[in-house]
Amino acid sequence: MITEIVTTRKKIVGILLVFLSWGWLFAIPFIPLTSNKAVNFHFPVEGVVQYLLVFFGYPGCSTVCPVTLKTLAHVYTDYGKIYQDEALKVVFVNLELGMTAEVSMRYAKHFHPDFLGYHLSKRQLNQLMDELGVSFFKYDGQEPLHTSYIYLLERQLAGWKMKYVYSQPNLVESNLMNDLRVLKSRRY
Repeated sequence: MITEIVTTRKKIVGILLVFLSWGWLFAIPFIPLTSNKAVNFHFPVEGVVQYLLVFFGYPGCSTVCPVTLKTLAHVYTDYGKIYQDEALKVVFVNLELGMTAEVSMRYAKHFHPDFLGYHLSKRQLNQLMDELGVSFFKYDGQEPLHTSYIYLLERQLAGWKMKYVYSQPNLVESNLMNDLRVLKSRRY
């Protein structure tokens, strides 16, 4: 009888540990990751831009791209209402090499007229994807898959530094605004 109770308790504890470990596994993507890594890529932005929100995707994506770019449009609009400066830009980087720069820019501007759409050479795209940990997979007859990270970069004297990486675009709007507030308060 006592051994049955001990065995049952061990099973219950084991099941609880499995559920707790799964809980952590699913909670991790909702936590923004902080960084101070230099980004060795020249983003051709004009003006007094201090912050970039960078997202990788492709025109025609029917899943994560529209949701993420709409979220970024809300963040960009809210930022503009609060700060009324031009320190923030949103950059959409097209993962599809077969498209033109015009298509990339038009797609980005569909979500907000101030967004920038980049179409890079294969070498530039691979360099930036490697540096930021972006993945892009194409399977025959299926919609391509890609990572849905949003990168918050801050201008430094010698280029850009990655400050935060957000992995759940539909849940990051308030986190992005809070992080931008903190970064701006440190600058002034």
